[in-house]
Amino acid sequence: MKTKKYVNIVLILLTIFIWGAIGYTYFYKKETSKTNTYAPKMTTNVDFTIRKDTFELIAIKNPFSSTMRVPRKASQTIKKNSRKKTNIPVVVKWPSISYHGYVVQEGSSKKLGILKVNGKITRKKTQDIILNEFKIKNIYEDSIQLTYKNTLKTFQKQK
Repeated sequence: MKTKKYVNIVLILLTIFIWGAIGYTYFYKKETSKTNTYAPKMTTNVDFTIRKDTFELIAIKNPFSSTMRVPRKASQTIKKNSRKKTNIPVVVKWPSISYHGYVVQEGSSKKLGILKVNGKITRKKTQDIILNEFKIKNIYEDSIQLTYKNTLKTFQKQK
């Protein structure tokens, strides 16, 4: 029992000593350190030289242009055919497609078109592909647009 009493006394004295040291440094040491000391001024002027980190670009000859391009002489010129290429229209065999309207999910702006392709009813979105060739471009209230190799066809809504 007496050992606990001595341990408590020692701990109390240690605590008082620590708080005393903290109080001393806060109140007395702080006042003595308030005097400001300045660094001495330099009396000699130091000249600094500024180097540019940029450089001028000089127009140089392209080393690849002379090796790849040979100037042609008049005898070396090749006459091109004056025939114009005519675009042959692509005949597209469209499947039997009928448009029956669209559905919009609540809270969404994406339209889901209802189509009947070759007797089968399907639901497709914009940019979907039908029969691996035909792409849906736009879905409207009364029509739908499909594309196939730069040809555009509009299907009206069936009533």
